[in-house]
Amino acid sequence: IPVNGCFRANQNLFGPYRLTFCLDRRGTYQVRGGGVSCDGRLTWRVSGRDILVDLQRTSCGRGRAWEAASMECRQVGGVLGAIAGRLLDIPVLSSLRCTYHPTVAGVGPRTFTATRQ
Repeated sequence: IPVNGCFRANQNLFGPYRLTFCLDRRGTYQVRGGGVSCDGRLTWRVSGRDILVDLQRTSCGRGRAWEAASMECRQVGGVLGAIAGRLLDIPVLSSLRCTYHPTVAGVGPRTFTATRQ
């Protein structure tokens, strides 16, 4: 099943911060909320049933930054029947269950579900 695509967390990650990430060749993520607007890069790979993601530290402007982190994601639920806007019936992941591992001292991991956008 193809993994590529963009996913949005179904709940806030920490406080008011919502994560969206794209698993594609360029690998990007966005964090929005609480007056913060961060756009960063990520790298990812598939290992068995897991998708392993590394988020790079990025500046959010106004002297703020989103720290580096890692995530482990796995498919949950079913698959979508076709890629939107295409005639090919290629199954794609519809949602992921991810555990976010921050590098900030004293902050524990967070688990969330992310849905394909």
